[in-house]
Order: sequence, then structure tokens, then C-alpha cells
Amino acid sequence: MPVEVQRLKFKLSDKQGALEKLARHLGMFKNKFELTGRREGRSKWKSSLPVSAPQAELLALLSEQERNEVLRDLSDDEFAALEWDWRFWDRPDQIPPGGDWANWLILAGRGWGKTRTGAEWVRGQVEQGTARRITLIAETAADGRDVMVEGNWGILSVSPPWAKPTYEPSKRRLTWANGAVATLFNATEPDQLRGPQFDAA
Repeated sequence: MPVEVQRLKFKLSDKQGALEKLARHLGMFKNKFELTGRREGRSKWKSSLPVSAPQAELLALLSEQERNEVLRDLSDDEFAALEWDWRFWDRPDQIPPGGDWANWLILAGRGWGKTRTGAEWVRGQVEQGTARRITLIAETAADGRDVMVEGNWGILSVSPPWAKPTYEPSKRRLTWANGAVATLFNATEPDQLRGPQFDAA
């Protein structure tokens, strides 16, 4: 097995271990996450952060001492892996829907996180081995390159150093160490899509 793939599997186990430990420790502060408030008049409301709220958000609500208590059991590798673990940062509405589906539409405005969500979904498909041939379709070739691949929240930016794909702009192609390949297409040249077949888009 290639060293890069071994390292990827090692890092994935670090992420899983870190998330499980965090979930267990954050459970000790369940009451801390309950928020109370008062509306106009006599009625009161009480709400709490959902269990599916990002662990990063829950962690931020704790005092420094409480955060240290939660994080102290993480190894250095587990702690470092959290930076690159989308499940630690994402919101519930950025998680792919469950069940058997063919299309996932994200209809949202600027700043919602569409690019990051898409990039993280692609990364997840590659890391899990779910898809090995991926198509990335943008409105224009420049959008694909500047936003989806090289953008602030594009695939290259959200990929950790040990799992970053090789980008070949002249071939419109991203290649990962495990053999997965993503090819860029654009709506201004739709005929490019004739012929190639893909596992995911």
C-alpha cells in the first residue's frame, strides 16, 4: 500500500477518534448549551442548541478552563486533525441529505458556504472511496479554476497537506493519491461532457 494512502488512513482514524472523544466530553456540559430568554409580555421561551450543532460552536461556548478539560485527552495528531475535519465545523444544513438521492440542490445566497460544502463533499467522496471519477461543472472555466479548485474554500484549500490532490490546470484535472480523479467542465462548452462517464458530479 502506498505510503500516502497509509498516512491518509491514519489521519482518518485520528479524526474519528477526536470526534468521538469530543462528543463524549461535550456531553458533560449539556446544560451549558441551554439558552433561555424572554419575549414581550408574559410568555417565555427556552431553546437549546441542537445535538447536531457544530462541535466547534459548542466548544466555543465553554470557558477556557472547560475547553481545556474537553481537549486534554486528545493526542497531538487528533488535535491537529480537527482543523481539517469538516464534521467538526459544518452546520446541520451543510450535511448531505440521508437516504438514496441523485441530486442535492443548495439554493442559498452569498456567504452561506456553498463552495466549501461542495468542496468538502467531493473530498469526503474521495476519502471514503465512494467515487473515483468525479466531474466538477462550473458556469465558466475561470469559475471552475478560481472558485471550485483554487478559491479560498475550493478543493485545494480544504484539503489537508497529507491528502491534497495534484492539480493539472492544462488538463483540467485533479488527481488524488488513492487514484481518484476529478475533471473540470464548464457550461459554456457543454459538448465537453459528451463521452466521459463519472461516479459523481
